[in-house]
Amino acid sequence: MNDRIQGIILKQSDYRDQAVLLRVLTRDHGKLSLIAQGARKMTSRNAGRLQPYTQAVFLLDYREGRTLFRLRSLQDVRQYERLYTDLYCSAAAAVLCEAADGLCAEETDAVFCQPFYEDLSTALEDLSQGFSADLVLTVCLAQFLQYSGMAPAVDGCAVCGESRVTAISAREGGFLCARHAQELQVPARDPKRLHQFRLLNKAGMSRISQIAPLVDDCREDLAVLVEILRTHGGLAMHSCTLLQQVAAIEERH
Repeated sequence: MNDRIQGIILKQSDYRDQAVLLRVLTRDHGKLSLIAQGARKMTSRNAGRLQPYTQAVFLLDYREGRTLFRLRSLQDVRQYERLYTDLYCSAAAAVLCEAADGLCAEETDAVFCQPFYEDLSTALEDLSQGFSADLVLTVCLAQFLQYSGMAPAVDGCAVCGESRVTAISAREGGFLCARHAQELQVPARDPKRLHQFRLLNKAGMSRISQIAPLVDDCREDLAVLVEILRTHGGLAMHSCTLLQQVAAIEERH
């Protein structure tokens, strides 16, 4: 009774009778769906605390094998103000939450989901602390791909394993050597860009502060990872469209 479960809200949607349905990635129990009764009432004290990107301890009656529960209350609420005031950071957080939601099915083993939770928690904290949203998003998505068995080949050609590479292909799943880049009509990239792509995929969330001074604009790298998620993971994320729209607006100003 009243089990305390640490988690992050990935998504909120309206539910019947002025309730909301929360999709929550937890630290120890995988992904759960929680019904928050009365959360859409004007008098609800929880309405503002049940937004996406919120990290909290959720009190519920947990039963093994179930994935839908009634939320009793929540404690130790951690909300990241910058994710609600900075539109681009908010869009980046939305991409991360949608990716975690898509890659962690509710029936997935909790052990599989745990590194997603840990890296998402770190990413939200880094975004709130002012790290580059593109950098945090790229490194975190690279980790998500690794946990899902879709990490791009960055130690050699994805087709033949040749160590000397000249291009990147999302469709082929990583680096390409000169021969296969030519055969597949993939344009060559600057060696510095190839080195940066490898660095971003190898770094891990714990090294964000270390690699930040070494990374130039990484939106091209991010685009490759998003395309790998779409092509190999079947995730066509709507939040990426919002991210691109916000980026376009910021570039015009």
